[in-house]
Amino acid sequence: MPPPKSVATSNVVAALVVLEHGPTSVQSAVASNIDALRPPHQMVESARQAFANLGFRVADLVGNSFAIEATMSHFNEVFRVELHAGRDGAIRVRGAEGKSSLELPVAALPDDVRGLVRTVTFSEPLAFGPSGFGP
Repeated sequence: MPPPKSVATSNVVAALVVLEHGPTSVQSAVASNIDALRPPHQMVESARQAFANLGFRVADLVGNSFAIEATMSHFNEVFRVELHAGRDGAIRVRGAEGKSSLELPVAALPDDVRGLVRTVTFSEPLAFGPSGFGP
């Protein structure tokens, strides 16, 4: 799926959408339960389509999650937040009192998609390897 026309390639960032189906902190994914943890096809397609309708470029499902891409300003608009790139290159949500978070507020999503999503989060930068790839 090509990126939406509003996505400018110079300021595009990606976040991970974790669906509300799959392993939890008290449940591990192992060979014997992997089929039960796999999100239903209709759930996956509904969530992916909802993010595409919100103007994000949507990647394929991996496990119980998929990536979304858009400009920082688009993330700001949809999630009603202010993103910033830290000195380490990580994209974070600027919070109250100078605190920041990697997680976006799921409560800002439309009702029809909110119940499908456990979290939407940015990643910590790699602790090894080449650097200088942030925005």
